Amino acid sequence: MSTYVVNAKSAEGFHVDVTARNHHFVVDQPEAAGGNNEGPNPLEYNVASLAACMITIGNIIKKQEHLKVEGMDVKVEADVDPAILMGKAEGHPGFSEVRIFMKVTAPEMTEAEIEDFVNRIEQRCPVSDNLKVVTPVKLIIE
Repeated sequence: MSTYVVNAKSAEGFHVDVTARNHHFVVDQPEAAGGNNEGPNPLEYNVASLAACMITIGNIIKKQEHLKVEGMDVKVEADVDPAILMGKAEGHPGFSEVRIFMKVTAPEMTEAEIEDFVNRIEQRCPVSDNLKVVTPVKLIIE
């Protein structure tokens, strides 16, 4: 079992400084939402982590199975109701649907082999799993 640790610290406005291992990045809101647009918002990072995870798991499988995959491109779309986030409506504040569009460039693989490869990627992707399966979240107030 591995534990991932990320630290976040609020700054001015919606600006959040985040550290993961020795990497630093900014989370912010677009100007239209009151932020300074200094970085993606939390939901965009969530969607980006899914896209990157699909490619990462694809690279792991490609290496393990010595597949001749030349490239992978992923686009993720996710729907959310902003009225719920703003407290103006009741309901589930998370994504109502997530769509993954994945293109695999592998001239030596058949369409069926590519489809199987992509399905196995999605089955092993922990970010996808966390979006599909209820993961216990413990809130600890310090």
